[in-house]
Amino acid sequence: MRKHLTLMVVACLLFTTLAGAGINFQKWEAPAGNNDAIAAFLVDLLDPVPRPDEESVLDTAFFAGLGNNYIARMYGWVTVPTTGNYNFYVHSDDSSTLYISTDGELENATEVARVDGWVNVNAWQAQPTQTSATLSLQAGQIVAVSASMQDGTGGDHMGIAWTGPGISDITLIDDWVTEIAPIPTRAKNGGPADAATDVPPYSELAWRSGTFAATHNVYLSDSFADVNDRSAAALVSDGQTRTTFDPDLALATTYYWAVDEVNAAPDFTIHAGKVWSFTVEPVSYSMTGVTATASSEFDADSRAANVVNGSGLTDGLHGFLSETMWLAAAGDLPSWIQFDLGATYKLEAMVVWNQNQLIESILGFGAKEVVVETSTDGTHWSAVAGATLISQGPGAPDYAANTTFDMGGARASQVRVTINSGHGFIGQVGLAEVQFTYLPLAAREPQPGDGDIADGLDTVLQWRGGRGVTSHQVVFSGNEADVLDGSALLGSTDVDERSFDVSGQGLTYAADYFWKIIEVSDEGAYESPLWTFQTPVAGVVDDFESYADKEGKEIWATWVDGFDDPGNGSLVGAGPSGNEGERSIVSHGSQSMPIRYDNSSAAVSEVTRTFSPALSFIDGAPEALILDVRGEAAASAADADGNDADSMYVTVSDDSKSVTITHEDPAITLSTAWSSWTIPMEDLSGLNLNAISSVTVGVGTPGGSPSGAMGNAYVDYLRVETSLPEEATP
Repeated sequence: MRKHLTLMVVACLLFTTLAGAGINFQKWEAPAGNNDAIAAFLVDLLDPVPRPDEESVLDTAFFAGLGNNYIARMYGWVTVPTTGNYNFYVHSDDSSTLYISTDGELENATEVARVDGWVNVNAWQAQPTQTSATLSLQAGQIVAVSASMQDGTGGDHMGIAWTGPGISDITLIDDWVTEIAPIPTRAKNGGPADAATDVPPYSELAWRSGTFAATHNVYLSDSFADVNDRSAAALVSDGQTRTTFDPDLALATTYYWAVDEVNAAPDFTIHAGKVWSFTVEPVSYSMTGVTATASSEFDADSRAANVVNGSGLTDGLHGFLSETMWLAAAGDLPSWIQFDLGATYKLEAMVVWNQNQLIESILGFGAKEVVVETSTDGTHWSAVAGATLISQGPGAPDYAANTTFDMGGARASQVRVTINSGHGFIGQVGLAEVQFTYLPLAAREPQPGDGDIADGLDTVLQWRGGRGVTSHQVVFSGNEADVLDGSALLGSTDVDERSFDVSGQGLTYAADYFWKIIEVSDEGAYESPLWTFQTPVAGVVDDFESYADKEGKEIWATWVDGFDDPGNGSLVGAGPSGNEGERSIVSHGSQSMPIRYDNSSAAVSEVTRTFSPALSFIDGAPEALILDVRGEAAASAADADGNDADSMYVTVSDDSKSVTITHEDPAITLSTAWSSWTIPMEDLSGLNLNAISSVTVGVGTPGGSPSGAMGNAYVDYLRVETSLPEEATP
């Protein structure tokens, strides 16, 4: 039972799970934030995502003393006793927001009051925002009430109250809470996100099931009305049990969809879901990153780069300033301008804004007769049929492109325009802007993102697939040249598999890796750009962030201490119940592991974590085991509760052997600053480093005599690293 006893007593005092009137309570383990963070976390008041870690019913609209670093919510309904004017109030530590709906529908609740920062218990008017505007309510009216709060460290509480006819003092709403049946939760959107654009055409619909749903009715259409009205034409799946649906999607189309949750027998009640929407990717995309060179440039302002850098363009309309366009040197006919696309594309169109100076109608600088050619290697060129004449620009502001060439799906990495004549008589030509559209046949949107640091060594490459491909070839290596020349081909995936697991490729910590995807189709192969990512410097053994005052998540359930072992003087844990990590003395993240050591009768005070399955200290080629450690100031006349000096040690074990390493500072428990304790892997060489079964951290001398030392030690960010850093303050 151990430390559960206190928690269970508090739970029995505070909560009841019996049906009846009460305040619904929800709690999430989450980092501290502010009111905006709460709103982002609990987007939907009716059915929040993520689902709460804890739910119960309170017999009062007040709670306190539930721990640290969490988000909580109370909601319920009150019946108005007397017609008149009412005000609602909220107090909390830390921030909170109070929502009210006078029509009794929780989903229509709006913010009426809030606490910024924190206030004391029952400090109902410490901030002007804690009081709602006056509401005129009718006797018997049902009002929906919801309040959410976040807590960091220190005190925690929240209460909801009101005043009105016959309620002159600010009073908790307890006596007026109305019994209302639990809300049947609706389907929650799992993707595509509502109102998303540029959605891949191969996307599936996904959702999280409502609480009571047995089956799901799926509606999908390009007509909002059909879905909103639940017409038969929009019903694409009736009574399915899975929570995904694979639709056939058309390009450049906006779809509307909804999922109605159907209860099991005997009632089979249908709970209508929200109508969501998304728009599938366009038929073609505008190209970016194009560079241009030309046969000549009239002056430093008339550069070829102006044709591809958007200068002079505003909302698709071009201006008339000469320095925003390209102009070749006088007498340079035929002139040419060449575009490097940066990769091989399947081209749809080439859109042209011709020269557009105010004197265009007089001198005619604009290109007229042209030859447009494409190439994949810069050596072999093919002319684009029909791309022979460019219309003259108006020589006026707000010029919309008036020439578009159909590129016929040509494969190209370069495009060249040879200008044989202009619209004028002086033999000098140029262009204002050129843009290309293409069909997306190459892979894009890599994960890990280009230049990112991966989360770990168990990396899975993911990408957005090209259109019309038959398979995906994966090229991956720590050698950039091998990826560039394609020699590092790992294998292929089927057309519907847009991921590849490279965790078995011997990745090491703090290393750069390179990769690309070659999309294979009936029209040829299209390579993605070269992408790169870096593996993390360290592999986390335990960062102590996940421990909480919740059954199964207590820190002592993982790091076994000396609670019932007279030969071990340790106790691990912090917080009111002793179940959590330490939140105020940390070196990394928001929690550390506190160890209370008492070596008055035991030689050691140690905590042990056992790993099942065993850990590998070989994967990723780490060079050291590192942990951050510190103690507290020494006991003194002014502070009798201070620490006594003692040494710390780490024991690492495999299935049959153990190695113990003692910290070089015999009084490390007196250190009030964090330091990184580095244990080179060579010091653990007697172990099977590929099968580490446990790690122990202790205070004292294993095999020695009790030192009499007592105090508190702290451990944080236990990891393996690929380098041997000097011991320093984290």
